[in-house]
Amino acid sequence: MTDQDDERTRLEQRIGAMTTRFESEGLADIVEPLLSLRLTLQQLKVLTVLVTAEDGMTLTTLASSFGVSLASMSGVVDRLVEQDVVARTAAEGDQRVRRLRATARGRDAVGQLMARRPEYGLRVLRRLDLDDLRALDRGMSAVQRAVWPEGGERS
Repeated sequence: MTDQDDERTRLEQRIGAMTTRFESEGLADIVEPLLSLRLTLQQLKVLTVLVTAEDGMTLTTLASSFGVSLASMSGVVDRLVEQDVVARTAAEGDQRVRRLRATARGRDAVGQLMARRPEYGLRVLRRLDLDDLRALDRGMSAVQRAVWPEGGERS
């Protein structure tokens, strides 16, 4: 192993440990809005999937992706529709097919959960001196390029 390999390994371990600490200590900041949603874990999972599905999904596709029956998924979706976080809409070209989409309220709920991650919040960023902020920007840009290479697709 070269000195660069050793340094890379040390840095990867250090960054991994910091990430773990951020996640565990930041959990309290995420719990409050999570509890205010009044969603079960299964409902939150389904809502999150629908938020990320630009064109929505059919009940069949959703049930299949979770490995549950149509009846089971239908019950979960019914409760999400009742809470106005998911809507059923007619599919383009086939009025018999219903697509499930997150509503603005549903997207807001998931967005609030994600925004509660404290490690890069404005409160923390304002404590960094300019050199550290530049270094963080450089590092985060590198991570972004690794996750979303040129084509913009997640790798």
